[in-house]
Amino acid sequence: MFPGSIHKRTYIIITIVVSIPLFLWAYANATKAQTILQQKTELELIAAVTTLEQRLPQTFEQILTEESVVNGTAEQQRAVLNKHLQPIVDEVSRQYPHFGLGYYSPSLSIVAVSPFKPETLGLKAHNNSLRIYETKQKEIVCVDSGITRDGNPLIAVNYPLYSNGNMIGHVWANYKTQDFHDQFYILLSRNLGLICLLWISVLLTIGWAFRKIENSLTEFANQVKSGSPNPSKLHEFPQLIPVLDTVIQLTSDKDKVMEEMAKLDRMNLVSQMAAGVAHEIRNPLTVIKGFLQYFQMKEVAATTKEQCGIVLEELGRVEAIITDFLSLAKNRVTEQKHCNINSILEGVYPLLTAEALKNGVELTLNLDKRIPETLLNDKEIIQLILNLTRNSMEAIKEHGLVIIQTRLVDKKYIVTISDNGCGIPPEICKNIFDPFYTTKENGTGLGLAICTSIVNRHNGTIEVVSALQSGTTFTITLPIYSPDAGKGQMVM
Repeated sequence: MFPGSIHKRTYIIITIVVSIPLFLWAYANATKAQTILQQKTELELIAAVTTLEQRLPQTFEQILTEESVVNGTAEQQRAVLNKHLQPIVDEVSRQYPHFGLGYYSPSLSIVAVSPFKPETLGLKAHNNSLRIYETKQKEIVCVDSGITRDGNPLIAVNYPLYSNGNMIGHVWANYKTQDFHDQFYILLSRNLGLICLLWISVLLTIGWAFRKIENSLTEFANQVKSGSPNPSKLHEFPQLIPVLDTVIQLTSDKDKVMEEMAKLDRMNLVSQMAAGVAHEIRNPLTVIKGFLQYFQMKEVAATTKEQCGIVLEELGRVEAIITDFLSLAKNRVTEQKHCNINSILEGVYPLLTAEALKNGVELTLNLDKRIPETLLNDKEIIQLILNLTRNSMEAIKEHGLVIIQTRLVDKKYIVTISDNGCGIPPEICKNIFDPFYTTKENGTGLGLAICTSIVNRHNGTIEVVSALQSGTTFTITLPIYSPDAGKGQMVM
């Protein structure tokens, strides 16, 4: 279900976004740990040399004097000092097994050392270590080749030995710098190992999630294809359940969709008929109407004049139907200008009032004074209001009420035409905007279709709500265009 490229792209993106920061963290963590270890080691080195300094029982000269080798050879003196000092070094070394320790005499060089090697006795210390005889204070130095540790690089702490205010030698404690590096790589490897385990777990989790989604989508596709919904099989991806319900509902309502498409086809057909045929019919009708009017003015029998009048009346009806056809033309160009819907309603109100009185209906006009000007075709709006208001009056049997109201809502204005007439049955209400659909004996079924066409040309909507024996309300919603838009034409 999922293309392989999605998996690959997901893995690559997560690798870049997650792995690189984790690797940087692992390196920074190992570096920080190495720094902490070095600081801790330096403190332990200082503690070790301090212990050696405190454990020195006598000065080098006192030891040589007691052993009567003050005038002996250098080898004899080193041997005597080593006999007294080596046990101290070995004992302290057991407390600090990773350190190199020792005593140093400026005249005899190394006199005691750990790890002990006889050949190191008498060797001269590194020049960096001998700087202590110039500074005469504790020093932490780095030695590139430690003679007591098989030539390995070292970090060492040298501590001076004093007697009666005079420096008689020094003690040292050192640590292989390679051990720092080893600890760094061990910690880095451990962090990287944890990251790899974490990364493998993430990849397995992502793969598991993709499989779950893929299985749910496959099941979803199968249910849509078969038309047999089973939401229980989509419990791992419940977000698909409402989508499935919608798709199944749309599939089951395909007859309704086809009906709507057929309705659109009829509207297009009517539009094409209106645009292509209406003008051609009107031209010969005008000629016929002219001749009939000419005959009426001649000296003819009264019966002939009456018959001509009947024909003219029917021709007028035919012209009205042709005008309705032209109003339905889908690609009709409408000239629009800045108008105020309230002004249009106030202008047509006297005509509507006269018709209301003739039909015994009370007409009320409620206008929202906040409504601004907008682009309208005033003639079409008048036709729209007349059609809907006359329908409302015809639906009232006696002493009814028709209310025309305007309201400003957000950036749109709403016109409602309500009556308390007999209402429209639900089975009829859904078809009243269809062309040629009518329940009137002499109706053409074009009135409300024309209303729909006018509203569409103004980018608006028209809706109807009706209840039997309670009345009907038509709601027209139209957008408000800025006055800066100027006059214009709109083709629908």
